[in-house]
Amino acid sequence: MTQADRVFSTPPTNTSARHSRRSILGAIAAGGAAAAIAAKPVPAIAASPADPIYEVIERHERAVAAHDNATDVRAHFDDINMNDEQKKQLAVLEDAADATYNHMEDAGVDLVNTKPATLAGILALCRYVEPLLNERDTINLPELIYWDDDTESSAAGALANVIAAAIDALIKDRAGKAIQS
Repeated sequence: MTQADRVFSTPPTNTSARHSRRSILGAIAAGGAAAAIAAKPVPAIAASPADPIYEVIERHERAVAAHDNATDVRAHFDDINMNDEQKKQLAVLEDAADATYNHMEDAGVDLVNTKPATLAGILALCRYVEPLLNERDTINLPELIYWDDDTESSAAGALANVIAAAIDALIKDRAGKAIQS
């Protein structure tokens, strides 16, 4: 398969929830703090400068954390019997949730399209996506990947393809080095 050129994924529709009222400043402050935390590099996996997959995994982790935070802030906003100012505040929160969803979706497409360059990178990718693929109705990965050759696959199928391509490249590289020796 070739590189994906578009993605189809459906954002969650159950973002409305009734919780106690919070001020918009408190919600934005909470969102800003979590976004700052999410923007820090994630040291969970030892990165190799020769393998692009580590940066892609970290970008996806940050995007998921930012989206989770934005939807949590939105969910805690009481949207019952709102006045005009509260409706404006709600629109800001919903726009933020939509923006973080789009960023997370882009990061998910990169995740399933980036070929690891090392065996350690393949292992890191497999360990990272395994719990994501085990989640039911996850929005952390794209639903469908449309390839530029007019085929499509699930996130799991795209990941299997990119992992197979990475292993194939490593095998060919090792075979080439053995012939040169």
